[in-house]
Amino acid sequence: MINFNQLVVADTGAIITLEKMPDGFRFIQKLYKKIIVPSQVLEALHRGNQYESDYLDFYNIRKLLDIQRVSILSDGLELLDYGERYAISLAIQLKYPLLIEDRNAKEMAESKGVLTSGIAGRVLKAYSLGVISFLSYSVFSHRLIFQAPFVVFTLYPILHITALLHIFFIACSASI
Repeated sequence: MINFNQLVVADTGAIITLEKMPDGFRFIQKLYKKIIVPSQVLEALHRGNQYESDYLDFYNIRKLLDIQRVSILSDGLELLDYGERYAISLAIQLKYPLLIEDRNAKEMAESKGVLTSGIAGRVLKAYSLGVISFLSYSVFSHRLIFQAPFVVFTLYPILHITALLHIFFIACSASI
């Protein structure tokens, strides 16, 4: 399990998921001091902008992201996407956990001894530990379900059941 208030490496998919969440970057700052991103991932993220600095300024994440160049790729990652290869390699080199969305890449990273989580898993964990309110949990989980359904397909039942249970307990408490 990934602990909060530490450093974590992220791949392209995890950063894109945070872009799509309302206050996604503000949310993740409650969990981690810094997100380490390979420079190759930042290059992929800012392709729509002329400069990397425009991307960082647009999302106001200059202080959150620590951009590091990866020069050596780990073996056995050739079948993965560009950003995933560099993010997994960096997580291995630094011995840090990894925020990653793609299931195949996640399995590959775990087979190499890297602790992994997706953003949906972090939302669920943050709520279960009281880091975020039920309202924030509901907004984040619903946004993930509707804007990035491929990301949370396996976690959807858990996200949905957790929300329903919370509502049920509130209703029961109100009737006592």
